[in-house]
Amino acid sequence: MIPLVRRAPERFRALRSFLEDGGFTERDLFSRLNVANLGELKSPGISRDFEKLDTPSSVLTHLFLDREPAPAKLVEERLGVEGAALLQEFGLLRAAPSDPGALLGTVMLYPLYGLYIASDRDWEPETGRGNLPRTDAVYLAITPNAYDYLSALPVSPCDDFLDLCSGAGISALMAARGYAKRACGCDLLERCAKFAAWSAELNGISNVELLTGDLYEPVTGRLFDRIVAHPPYVPSGETTHVFRDGGLDGERVTRGIIEGVPGALRPGGHCYLTAAFAERRDISIEARVRAMLGEQESDFDVFAVARRRIELDSFYRAEAAVRRAFDAGIHSFALCSIALQRRSSPRPVFTILRKCSTVRGPMLEWTLRWEAMVREPGFDGRLMRERLTAAPGVRLRKTHALEKKRWVQTSATLVTGDPFPLEEGCPPWVSMLLELCDGNATVRDALETLKARGAVPSHASGPEFARMVQMLISAGFLEIASLRLPASNG
Repeated sequence: MIPLVRRAPERFRALRSFLEDGGFTERDLFSRLNVANLGELKSPGISRDFEKLDTPSSVLTHLFLDREPAPAKLVEERLGVEGAALLQEFGLLRAAPSDPGALLGTVMLYPLYGLYIASDRDWEPETGRGNLPRTDAVYLAITPNAYDYLSALPVSPCDDFLDLCSGAGISALMAARGYAKRACGCDLLERCAKFAAWSAELNGISNVELLTGDLYEPVTGRLFDRIVAHPPYVPSGETTHVFRDGGLDGERVTRGIIEGVPGALRPGGHCYLTAAFAERRDISIEARVRAMLGEQESDFDVFAVARRRIELDSFYRAEAAVRRAFDAGIHSFALCSIALQRRSSPRPVFTILRKCSTVRGPMLEWTLRWEAMVREPGFDGRLMRERLTAAPGVRLRKTHALEKKRWVQTSATLVTGDPFPLEEGCPPWVSMLLELCDGNATVRDALETLKARGAVPSHASGPEFARMVQMLISAGFLEIASLRLPASNG
């Protein structure tokens, strides 16, 4: 049974207006609490300094983010009798167990990317802090890991969107409100589907389905343009919390997602997921992801970004069975963002691994498009006709040494942050090339100019030069008119 109560649409609209008018918004919270996102919040511990609860937003924060009780009289004074009654009407408040004169939030309720999302409390007064009260808990969507996952999802338009391991439903709701014609969220737990459906009604979102079942089971036979997932990945010998435990190697659920992609993704479609992958001695992560795709792997591009290494002891369930798996060939784990792209034309596919702590969805999407483009037949010839521009974020760093009382340049390094942070040494002709790239010169024009200046050999061929330009574009130092890098605030 969930505490949340569903009401008529007009009552949900009243609740949303009440939260917004009370200042319980991301903008207000970021300013008042001095945080960049709600993942930075730390529960302050039980506080009796109720004088600080002087605004509706501070009271709502206390009840639904700090998860603390507050005197019923104070709640009514700050929120108004009608406001307090509205929260109770939706099952959001109950009497505090240890103090019948105080009220306690029944769930966590928070603003996130312009939505209001409900999830289970991660502690209860009866069980104490640090104890997850339910094995089927709807986990909160404002952890640092959740923000990392959400930031790695593209927000370009699509028709049919599928969110697996949907949890509180944030990915499906964001897609339905912002860029998907139709969105679907699936979770193994009925409790998650009910919480997400409640949040959908609170946000006035109707183009979303929230289903219960094991991965693709509820959508068998359906095809999607985009599939996303943030699966459970903590290594564990048994499953005690569904949102967390991922089998001995942490990949049990992740494998099921990737194995099912060929049967659920349309040609030209994409799958994005963020999870921990075991680092093994005998095979790379990106090669194992490709193998998980099975017999149809030749239809897919695999792009993996290793974000950071996770030692086994960093997981809070480093039990003996997991350590035995470690001894069997796993030496550590890596948190990765994975992108799978199903080709829509008969071109060669690619398998790429990069290392970067920060991944943004628009940059990930740009990389997939670019790497597919360069593998299309006849691309070198088309590239020669493209107009070049130096990427907005590119920088040139030169090093000089003092020789015989004169500064002499000894090296030059190109630096960029997009699509991924990179520093690369470059010969003189590359810096000269970037000076030519003002959006007017084509690749062929640049080659002829460099030849005329003696910067490259006169016999340098177009295809050879095109391949070098291609590498500079892949690195984010140059861009072409037909595929601009997305803005850095993507």
